[in-house]
Amino acid sequence: MNKKSPQQAFTLIELLVVISIISLLIAILLPALGQARKSAQNLMCMNLIRQFGVANGVYATQSKGFILPVRLKAPGDVKTDWMANSMLHDAMGLGNLTIGYGNVPMNRICPMADYAKAHPGSGMYADRYKWQYSYGGVVQSFSSEQLLDTTTQIVYRIDRILKPSYKLAMADAMDWWIRSSRSNFYVSDSIMTTSMMTAYRHGGAANVLFFDGHADDVQREYLDQNLATSESITRYWETFK
Repeated sequence: MNKKSPQQAFTLIELLVVISIISLLIAILLPALGQARKSAQNLMCMNLIRQFGVANGVYATQSKGFILPVRLKAPGDVKTDWMANSMLHDAMGLGNLTIGYGNVPMNRICPMADYAKAHPGSGMYADRYKWQYSYGGVVQSFSSEQLLDTTTQIVYRIDRILKPSYKLAMADAMDWWIRSSRSNFYVSDSIMTTSMMTAYRHGGAANVLFFDGHADDVQREYLDQNLATSESITRYWETFK
């Protein structure tokens, strides 16, 4: 009768080799996983920006060519910013929710908008987040002929915009409206240094919606007034030039 051979155990050296291999694999895979996560977040943000573009198109067909207002004056001199526009709520699938002033579910803000996530609503909006800390509508050069009213309303008419495929309509932001004069203040998404800031939260780029309805990411060097050329500022920011 054959005797059973004693069970072989791992030696200390073998265990150390296995641990070293696992550690090496983790070190190799973690950056790739982190990059994949950022890519997924960027894609989600871009899809949200595109939904704003769809809403703009719907609004324009129903409003004689005027797109979704950055600010609209209602009867009684009540000013409604874009976050409170009920048509936008319907277009973004939020029609059944009480939104308040920009309070939306987390899946309607950029997943990389850390400032928005760090400042949730309260009370009935405790599980909501401020849209205006995630995206902003562009307010740039205009005249009374191009807008309805330059002091109380910011309402662009698409057929009066020169080269709408190049001009910014909305972008990643940390305020509900943005302009080129504040395009250089962004430090990180955890610091609110001033109002009307463009947010370059996607690897040094901002996801933007153009007036023709398409969306893309644009690197900071083309939007930041301290980095961009005058030609680039005109190309992207100067709505009627």
